[in-house]
Amino acid sequence: MLQSASNRGPARVAGWVFGSLAMALGCSGVPVDHPSGEDEPVGAVSGELVVYVARYPDARSERRYYLRRADGTNQRLLFDAPPTLMPRGRVQVVGDNLGDALHVTSYRALSPSGEIGSSSAAVATAKPEQPTNVAVVLVDTGKGVDLTVDQAKAKYFTGPSSTAAYYKEISYGITTFTGDVYGPLKYTFSGCADGTMDKMANALRGQIPKTYDHYVFYFNDKSTCDWSGLGAVQSRQDPAQDSWYNGDSGCVVLAQEIGHNFGLQHSSSLDCGSAVLSDNPNGCQFDEYGDPYDPMGDGCFHMTMFQKGYMGWLGGCNSVRVTSSGTFNLVPMEQACDGIQTLQVKMPKTRPITLNDDEKLAYYYVELRAPVGFDQKLATPKVFLHVGPDYPKQNDASFHPYLLNPSPGSKIGSVPVGKTITDAAGGVSITVVSVDATKATIKVDIQNGSGAPACIDGTTLTGGGPASCNGTTNGTGGGAGAGGAAGSGGGGTNGSGGTNGSGGTNGSGGATASGGAAGQTGDPGSGGAAGNVGSGGGAGSSGDGGSGGATETGGSGPGGSNNEAGGSGGFEQGVGGGSERTDAPPGLRAKSQGPADIVGGCSCRMTPAKPFGAGPLALGGIVMAMARRRGRRRSEAVRG
Repeated sequence: MLQSASNRGPARVAGWVFGSLAMALGCSGVPVDHPSGEDEPVGAVSGELVVYVARYPDARSERRYYLRRADGTNQRLLFDAPPTLMPRGRVQVVGDNLGDALHVTSYRALSPSGEIGSSSAAVATAKPEQPTNVAVVLVDTGKGVDLTVDQAKAKYFTGPSSTAAYYKEISYGITTFTGDVYGPLKYTFSGCADGTMDKMANALRGQIPKTYDHYVFYFNDKSTCDWSGLGAVQSRQDPAQDSWYNGDSGCVVLAQEIGHNFGLQHSSSLDCGSAVLSDNPNGCQFDEYGDPYDPMGDGCFHMTMFQKGYMGWLGGCNSVRVTSSGTFNLVPMEQACDGIQTLQVKMPKTRPITLNDDEKLAYYYVELRAPVGFDQKLATPKVFLHVGPDYPKQNDASFHPYLLNPSPGSKIGSVPVGKTITDAAGGVSITVVSVDATKATIKVDIQNGSGAPACIDGTTLTGGGPASCNGTTNGTGGGAGAGGAAGSGGGGTNGSGGTNGSGGTNGSGGATASGGAAGQTGDPGSGGAAGNVGSGGGAGSSGDGGSGGATETGGSGPGGSNNEAGGSGGFEQGVGGGSERTDAPPGLRAKSQGPADIVGGCSCRMTPAKPFGAGPLALGGIVMAMARRRGRRRSEAVRG
């Protein structure tokens, strides 16, 4: 039956975001009208729900809802409270016409959505994919374009910190990008109203001689559009195809917008005052972009293991669900590995959280990061603690992972060695016993717990897991493959551990690869700068014999996908960890200091955009969703 539109909690927005506005372009399928055989209320209209989220430099976000009809047109929907509907689902609404908009008085879903907290679609075995083909289109709207074709190629495809290099590394060689750059192509548009970007994409796509999986439209027109990035949130199984960038080509915005296309939500944080996590998390302070160690949050680092799990990059026992007490070896998350890279520890109770979307916190996620590859800005290996639902289904958009502050009262960061985190309801505690360069020892205590630890591939974990990384579980040549790049003396560009290392747990570029673990001649291996062919290495750390190691000599190491010319200084070094906010609206956390664990920082974030028009965008009947934006704000698509 139809629900009243005025008595509801916040919606789970997985949808199209505008980044500050997410556009509803690239939807799969055509909206389906009311199913036959059911009575349709008088005045009811049906179609596909599309969600836009506007982000502003002063930390505000604003959501817009639209009904996409069968003919492809959109009608604005005004709700008195955020609806409990899934984006891209078929819906039926009843309401009052207000010009071009419909003030919704009741609604119902016509198609089921995925269950929150179901891991039934979690990928059991990570498998290499066909390369994602991307067209980068430079667009001149009359203001010129501040990137040349060669610069755009470097930013997206060929540079050591390019989007292609980033995804290749963090996915352990599973997700790769290829493509071309076009333009500048002339295009004139009169404003940034709803549907404008769709029209741009459709008009320019006809000038592209080939068909691509994704289209990246880059232009410079802040006087017309005051956001910097825009992307559509869809799903891993059915990605959206379009993203837009307005004068921003930094590493975070480029990685985040296509991440939204794949269904990824923001990596957020919770600050619960004197507690690490309150029994009722809705009393905590929520930061939409609060994870500074993830481009889906606010930093150019590897994505969290929760995000990687949704993307299907984990296999074997890379993720282990813990429901009873035990001690485990956690190995670094940056390289393809046969060890445990995240512990998924079941909470004693499921906690609804409605600070942003309607989600449920059911698990702690424990991960170890090391100063390798895109994580090289970390000073030392660190253990981090997130909370979130179970891994989402890949046929739906993902959920938010929330980074916790293990040291209440200080800025957000890692869990100190010796620290025990105890759940507010009791019964579950997590202790970081020790951390070194190869592993962290984690002790989990669950009162009255039962069941053996379960790996993400459905098998049962034996013992506490390997004490170090020994190859890869996904057959891509993985971390061991990169050892070939560090080879014996720098000729390692063709090291047998290249991208196509036959992988398995003993990829042909494994520890026995010619430049692998035995790379004793690797001291002169600075030629490993060409180690990009050792992509299986993710961060290429397996070439423990090469003097460049993962990143030690700044260009020498087997840096896998991203270390060709990088080393410790090769990525975009930036402005340092952030700044203190002084302009945050009342009720929003003003602190925007960067984490203490970062060396250097990242130049990925952008200068704040101006508010829409001359002031905040007023939307009748739309609830303003407020979220603290860190320091400089990218207005991306859902970060856009």
